[in-house]
Amino acid sequence: MLVRTLERSDVRVGFSCGEPSLDVFLERYAWQNQTRHNLGVTYAAIDDWTRRVVGYFTIAAASIASDSADAPLAPGGYSEIPVVRIARLAVDTRVQGIGLGSELLHAALRIALEESTRIGCAGVVIDARPEATGFYERFGFRPLGILVGGGATRPRPVPMWLVIGSVRKALG
Repeated sequence: MLVRTLERSDVRVGFSCGEPSLDVFLERYAWQNQTRHNLGVTYAAIDDWTRRVVGYFTIAAASIASDSADAPLAPGGYSEIPVVRIARLAVDTRVQGIGLGSELLHAALRIALEESTRIGCAGVVIDARPEATGFYERFGFRPLGILVGGGATRPRPVPMWLVIGSVRKALG
């Protein structure tokens, strides 16, 4: 299955991963965030026959306060450290269970590894849905121990961290 940057002509309508906010993001906001606002880039797994998006992730440059976690994130006493943020990752329910989520995460980690040599980054951060933390832990991600966002209609995400030196191992 082809994983590439989202294109305007990709079929986003009808995507359903089981989390409405991720479905709505893909259908209504991913394209404009990528092309108009430059907030992140969405990569999509595309069904070759229908051009339908069957999975996606959004990735962006970010930084996190080095003292916001339970343990130091990087040496040197920097107040902020550069990271690559996987802002969203979702797989359509019609293709869940075939390894596409792992494939998408690997693609995101490969991008992070490439970017770390171009612009520098200390690691990868993802704001995981609470029920997805086990998936990310399988690749070496660990909870940061900080609280972010969330509300009554959207569960509070669990920030998770993977140091850039461990990305190769996660790709193993």
